[in-house]
Amino acid sequence: MRKPTLTHVTLNTVEQCRSAATQVVKAYRLGGHRVIGKVKTSNERVNTLTQLAAKGVDQVADRSEQLIDISAKATATQISKAAKFANSIDNPVLANGLQTASRLSLPSALAVLAVAGKAAAGADSLVKAVEVKRPARKARAAVKPLASKVAKKVVKAAKAVAKPAAKPVRKAPARRAAAPAAVVAPVVAKAKRVRVAAKQAVEAVAATAAA
Repeated sequence: MRKPTLTHVTLNTVEQCRSAATQVVKAYRLGGHRVIGKVKTSNERVNTLTQLAAKGVDQVADRSEQLIDISAKATATQISKAAKFANSIDNPVLANGLQTASRLSLPSALAVLAVAGKAAAGADSLVKAVEVKRPARKARAAVKPLASKVAKKVVKAAKAVAKPAAKPVRKAPARRAAAPAAVVAPVVAKAKRVRVAAKQAVEAVAATAAA
């Protein structure tokens, strides 16, 4: 198996750093648009501001990605040029010195490469986490029917408590339309006597007037 060279390790480190930075910018873009997308109102002024904010997020992300690519390419180009220059040196003493420095620097370069790889993996995880809109969607869908049933039971119980107990209403006894016969009879008899006496008086007055 071919041993990695300092140049190869350094170029890989630069690529891992570029990938990590690009993923972070992507996460920034997605997160910014998600936050802005939640601000939706009927106010035209607010909607205009949110559109401007979304464009600003895209502009910052685009420029950042361009700067990352330019920096990564420029760094890789400089490393490649330095490696070619080192290989083109004819002086044995200087060449041996550069090789020794390369061998001594290789462990540190490998450690930096490992760190850069972890950073890139972490950036990928960040982007995936931002891309997931509703991680608990299935859980909420499963809980929703149960919550609905519980809510119905609670409402039913509340109505049962709030509703007063129905009590039988007793009807008032009907008033007697007529008094007992023992009370009415004397009154009726007295009324008849008065009527007879009045009739006799009328007849007497009529007879006197005729004579």
